[in-house]
Amino acid sequence: MENGYLVYHFTKNSEEEVHFELREYKDRHYLDLRLWFQPSDSADLRPTKKGLTLSVDHLPELKKGLELALKAAAEMPLQQTSKSIK
Repeated sequence: MENGYLVYHFTKNSEEEVHFELREYKDRHYLDLRLWFQPSDSADLRPTKKGLTLSVDHLPELKKGLELALKAAAEMPLQQTSKSIK
C-alpha cells in the first residue's frame, strides 16, 4: 500500500499507539487501523502486523459497530478506571 494520511491516533501504552490512516491502493480507498510500536533501537514508530484494513465503503458499518460497543460497554458493570466510557 502507498503512504497514507494519518487521520487520528491515540496512545495504547508507553510503547504502542493505534493509528487510523486513509490509504489508496490500486485506485481504491481504505481505512487502515494499525498498532504501531516504539523499537528500542529507534526514535521512530514502526507499524506491526496487528491491524485491520477495510474499504472505506465499510466505514458506516464500522461506525455502527463501535457505537453499539460503546453503548454496551457503558452499561456493563466494569471495574472503575481512570477513563470513563462516554
